Amino acid sequence: MTTPNKTILLAVTGATPQVITETLYGIHKQGLEWPDAIEIITTSVGKEQARLNLLTDRKLLALCEEYQLPVPEFDENSIKVIPDADGQEVADARTLEDQEALADFIVKVVAEHTKDANTRIHASIAGGRKTMTFFLGYAMSIFGREFDRLSHVLVSEQFESNSQFYYPTLNPKTITNRDNITLDCSKAEVMLAEIPLISQRMIDPKMVNDFDKFTYNDIVNAIQLSNRPEQVTLKLIYSKELPRIIFGNVEIAFKNRKADFAMLAAFARNKTKNEGGFYRQSGRKNSPSFTLALLQELCTLEQQNYNEDNLKDVVDALAFCGALDSKTAAVLSPQRKPFEEFSEDNFSDKRTNLQKLLNKALPKAAVNLLVPQTQGQNNPYQIKVPAANIQFIREE
Repeated sequence: MTTPNKTILLAVTGATPQVITETLYGIHKQGLEWPDAIEIITTSVGKEQARLNLLTDRKLLALCEEYQLPVPEFDENSIKVIPDADGQEVADARTLEDQEALADFIVKVVAEHTKDANTRIHASIAGGRKTMTFFLGYAMSIFGREFDRLSHVLVSEQFESNSQFYYPTLNPKTITNRDNITLDCSKAEVMLAEIPLISQRMIDPKMVNDFDKFTYNDIVNAIQLSNRPEQVTLKLIYSKELPRIIFGNVEIAFKNRKADFAMLAAFARNKTKNEGGFYRQSGRKNSPSFTLALLQELCTLEQQNYNEDNLKDVVDALAFCGALDSKTAAVLSPQRKPFEEFSEDNFSDKRTNLQKLLNKALPKAAVNLLVPQTQGQNNPYQIKVPAANIQFIREE
């Protein structure tokens, strides 16, 4: 495992930027890795508070000088403001659209930082609105690595949420609370509570790749949909020029990928006929042939005749019009034989090609509903879309 040589304190804040100095104090007292840099995610209101208090009033510098600690890299550019649904700096995310934009922003910030194996992330969820802290914790539960940290800070009750308190001082320093009671900052207790982190990256590293391409909402919807397949809808549009599917509200074109379209169509039609799916092994007794089903779908797509008594001519015609690539045509109709069905390896290659195409358009959880799956090596492959929710549409 790589040992990172840099640490970033990544925190969400609201109107109380004190959580930054409180967290830094806790890190110092517990002997954890001292941050080389600080990055804050906040609102436009929170940015102004962080700028005035941590930078202009030099509260961050005061802590570091008092405890003789290196000053982490931090300036106005280190304060990231969450965009609203229209891409403008948000003052207070309250609408559903703003919440979705907030989620995407926080998730992508964490995703980007965790790409660098030389940088440790110490994420603090001590400040900011509850939704902000949730999404930061959620993002760390997806992307966090073994050496990353997630923490909250606990402050003794009389000092908690006091705008005058930033950290326990070495020497007595008096402040007042909202009831005008005098308090001594040197008497305050601050404890960093580290939250155990087990992330999705540690369990399934490939899953996190979805977040480079899709929004938080897309991925959550796909995962939810995978748990209620009865709501999945699939339309297959047969167009010679541009075959495509509509999966839910997402349209996916199969340009120059007609054989991949035909594979999905073959499994979809098999499902609507309640034929039990296709086996990877060709020529299995009393089971439908995937190879013949794929050729039939290609003929339907190209509006050509399908003649099972003369399959070599069918393959040649489909290859001639470009519906079958030369490699696939050669597999089905090699020179030494008039016709040969797909082998297990050919079937697997076709399934992989379909999966790669769909991976570009849909999150993994949604792809798994469309790519043929099996319940065991000796069982047939099927798609998980309900038969009643599949439509075949001819486009002239």
